[in-house]
Amino acid sequence: MKRFWTFLGVLAAVAVMVAGCSDGKKKSKKDRDSKSKEVLTLTKSQKTDSGTNMKQIMSGVMMYSGDYDDWTPASLDLTKTYVGGNKVFIARFDETSKESSGTIGAENTTYAYLIAGIKLLSIKDTSSTPVLIEKPWLLPKGEDTIRVGYADGHVSEVKIKDVSKMSCSEVVKHLTKDLKDDEIVSLLLQNAEKEDKNR
Repeated sequence: MKRFWTFLGVLAAVAVMVAGCSDGKKKSKKDRDSKSKEVLTLTKSQKTDSGTNMKQIMSGVMMYSGDYDDWTPASLDLTKTYVGGNKVFIARFDETSKESSGTIGAENTTYAYLIAGIKLLSIKDTSSTPVLIEKPWLLPKGEDTIRVGYADGHVSEVKIKDVSKMSCSEVVKHLTKDLKDDEIVSLLLQNAEKEDKNR
């Protein structure tokens, strides 16, 4: 009798394994089908890497402003000496921008710089005024988050549906819809439009 129950136990275990294998095959086919339709998004480490780059660039902008009577740099190129070179200007996910050995231009960076050549003190709401954004068209298709550097120096991730389909101007409009400083918003939009033209 003991052998009978042992035999039934083994038989049940085999049945469970066989059922599990067939379910596994169905799941993997289903997984393969869903992966082919899956939209690519940034990994957590890619987001962290880009955010870290942006924090370094924001620190460079702040240090530059401290050295130049509160004026922001006219271009990101002027922050190179503050950030230790060119590597921080291109995020790991960016397959389009090319690292520069010379001047940092639109084609050499993942980021759109929005407050070129103004006094930081002229910005009233520094914690809500975007200074630096990832160029949305460089994000993977279907991405719905973008990293943003603000005038007070902090960087945060903002959720915007289908942000990878947007222009810099559209992102800035979204980010500044509640900002009460029309003059600064106008400047941000002008600079965003310049970035869009360099696309």
